[in-house]
Amino acid sequence: MDSQLCNKPILKNYWYAVARTVDLHSAPVAVRVLGEDYVLWRAADATVRAAADRCPHRESPLSPGAVVDGCLQCPYHGWRFDHTGRCVAVPSAAEGTAIPPKAHLSNVAACERYGLVWLCPGEPVADVVHLAVDDDPAFRRINTPVEVWKVSAGRMVDNFCDVSHFPFVHTGTFGRAQDTLVGRVDLGPLDSGFFGYSYEVDAANRSLGSMVSGQDDSVVHRKMSTGFSLPFTVRSTIAYHSGLQHI
Repeated sequence: MDSQLCNKPILKNYWYAVARTVDLHSAPVAVRVLGEDYVLWRAADATVRAAADRCPHRESPLSPGAVVDGCLQCPYHGWRFDHTGRCVAVPSAAEGTAIPPKAHLSNVAACERYGLVWLCPGEPVADVVHLAVDDDPAFRRINTPVEVWKVSAGRMVDNFCDVSHFPFVHTGTFGRAQDTLVGRVDLGPLDSGFFGYSYEVDAANRSLGSMVSGQDDSVVHRKMSTGFSLPFTVRSTIAYHSGLQHI
């Protein structure tokens, strides 16, 4: 995420997919959103919790620590924090010693949806983007590994919304180098709150493509759409004449 975007407070009120659910096991996970570092952990009640990745005691990063009995434990002095961020243990202090209010963490909003962990640094202005197909038994969810692109989020969105690069970048899979013309597209509302456009394209169907499309033809016709949802969520849909769909 481009650190320059930190100057736009409105962005802090949206949800960001920051990790896969399967990546969050028994250890904390460090993530960065809008130039700020956060720590994720799974609490005793099985929910995902998030807070700034620094201990209020000596500002040590918390992410290299551990999760002990559902509590986040600082790797520096062993302070522990429960699912609300409240400090519940200071090992160096005698039993019965009062824990000062400044010892507690300020949690930020976090949730799980679609096999992903989502984080909102501020007050959410809306819910996580809705994907109805996730509840449809006709579809199978596939969570791919997370890739790190050394580029701003805006540039990533630009790439995902751009179809004119297909014939040049994806020649090894679905791109057809001879089909470079992009026809007229009309922008407008799509379903599920996405905004974008629909189009059709003839795609190469090489070995990997045929495995995905379930067809043996060297070229397959696709009906597609590209949709955008604030702040940086992009959804692509692909429909084949066979009835197979990818979202």
